[in-house]
Amino acid sequence: MFSERLTCDDRVTISPWRLRRLHRFVQTALLKLIQTLFDIALLRRGPQDLPKSWLVLYATVTLWFGGILLTMMIRPELSFAGLGRDVAGWLASLGLFTVIISAAGRSDRILQALSAIVGAGAVIMLGQILTDLLSILFNNGGNLLVRDLLLLWAVFVKGYILAAALGVKAIVGVLISVAVFVARIAVSQSLA
Repeated sequence: MFSERLTCDDRVTISPWRLRRLHRFVQTALLKLIQTLFDIALLRRGPQDLPKSWLVLYATVTLWFGGILLTMMIRPELSFAGLGRDVAGWLASLGLFTVIISAAGRSDRILQALSAIVGAGAVIMLGQILTDLLSILFNNGGNLLVRDLLLLWAVFVKGYILAAALGVKAIVGVLISVAVFVARIAVSQSLA
């Protein structure tokens, strides 16, 4: 795969073994990130276990958008207008989470909390995609209950993440998460 030297502007030369090392490093880092996000979604870890990095936030946003695109491929009844409303509601909820964390005087935890919220949401969305696939394979439309349970779990996980970021009890984080979820639905519906 990396058999020849890569040269840019006749100044920088990267040998094939360095490219392989870089490829292995990126692959390992992504696998560790995804494993951590699964652990957060299962409440075994918290946002403090993620690095405080914009790159991690960008990676989790990419995973989330990848999940949205997979969902649209599996469920053709979804429209791009619906996607736009969903993204707008999602951005509004992230904005609210940011304001809440900042207002609590925990601005240093915003990046990790948002990365955990987005990443855990992407992992839970993977579960929803799997239920859609199973429903299609077995020609069964009864996956709504599982999708709704996963949606409720996502709200609970976001509350758990928020509680860890704010340093409050989990019930307080869950109640705030429910309020943000209601606001997200209101924003999405107002754009309909």
